[in-house]
Amino acid sequence: MSGQQQTVGAPSDVDDKAKRLQHAFDYWAKKYPESFSEVAPNLLLEAVKRSEDKVELDKLQSWLIDELPREDFQIKLKPPARSPPLRSDFKPVALDLARYGDKNAAWLNTLNDRFIVREKLDESGTDHRRWRRAIRDQYIILGVIASEPEGVNQGRLVRILGIPVNEEASRKYAANIVRAAKIALSRYANEAGIEGGLFKPAKGHGVNRVYAFRDESMRKLTYKWVQSLSAGELIPEPLGGSQD
Repeated sequence: MSGQQQTVGAPSDVDDKAKRLQHAFDYWAKKYPESFSEVAPNLLLEAVKRSEDKVELDKLQSWLIDELPREDFQIKLKPPARSPPLRSDFKPVALDLARYGDKNAAWLNTLNDRFIVREKLDESGTDHRRWRRAIRDQYIILGVIASEPEGVNQGRLVRILGIPVNEEASRKYAANIVRAAKIALSRYANEAGIEGGLFKPAKGHGVNRVYAFRDESMRKLTYKWVQSLSAGELIPEPLGGSQD
């Protein structure tokens, strides 16, 4: 095919389908930058979701949440290896949903639906180790904030999540993880009909940024639910001691 006959976006030296599409993306991103920028994030997310690579999906979501920083996200925002510590002495305490009124039951049912039913876990959550990382992080962040009446700072949350923050990229990644989890948890609360939101407005900056429940009764109820699952072993003992 001569140079005059070649179609823009499909050079003759590109044989691989993915490379041809990459070339097309590059061409239309330059030609229509505004509309391309609107649809590209969803296309990227869908492609990575289909790959079922949870680590890469975490990296991409973190990068997008941070409004596409100029750094190469594959290197700068690569999530560090991490594993939350476990409480070896933890024993779950069963929760009787029949004891609660409609408002509280709606919240408990929403939590059960999101963390157990949709994740195809058994009712006690004993197989929580099958949770995807994002779901596990949401549970830990919810549980730790619920365990502290005065709230918890971001530095402690990050340590409990097992994310080292000795580098700027890791600190940014950790902040994005907390932010994304809070957004998801607030959405669940909205679905359950909780008025006014689940959390107070955060105060402070960086590792000293404090997150707390807006309503004390909702905090206690949430903590009871967290402790009713075997996954409660992921939540450390509250700084102020037992919440019983």
